[in-house]
Amino acid sequence: MFPKLVGASLALLSTSLCAQSGPDRRAGDDSIDRAKHLVVSSMDRRLPKVSLEFFLEYEAEGAPVEWEKTDCGAVAKSRSGSNSPVCVEADFDLHHRTVAVTVSFGEVPKESASSTVFHVTISEPDGLTHTVHRLGDLPMELHRPPPKFPGELPTRVSSLRASGPTASSG
Repeated sequence: MFPKLVGASLALLSTSLCAQSGPDRRAGDDSIDRAKHLVVSSMDRRLPKVSLEFFLEYEAEGAPVEWEKTDCGAVAKSRSGSNSPVCVEADFDLHHRTVAVTVSFGEVPKESASSTVFHVTISEPDGLTHTVHRLGDLPMELHRPPPKFPGELPTRVSSLRASGPTASSG
């Protein structure tokens, strides 16, 4: 009795959720699904033949990856040459850094429309943001230690800088 009740409840819940999501919501889901299933080696030959979703989940080291359809803006329109490019952004936080990967598609109805990595950024805790130029460089950038600022240098180095160069015989 209990398994039938749970199954019926889940069926009703999924039906009501589908009814609540309008055509705009479904179009966003289609774009997100399309982005998740892109093969990363098609965007950067140095990467393995895995989906973008798998690649980002692996690099996120278990942190949740948030996916959303975004506005590409005028830059994407000029890059793609199309009137209505679609962008999907995947975001995750790793070691106090925020990573954003944006993929741009050509027009939505065209199945053969090409996809490109539009933008990859890493935002540091101090607010600095830098761009990763190729998707294949993302793993290296994520595992690079954050930059050290003068106040964080070891005291030996700081004291040498403070005293300036010393006269020594060469």
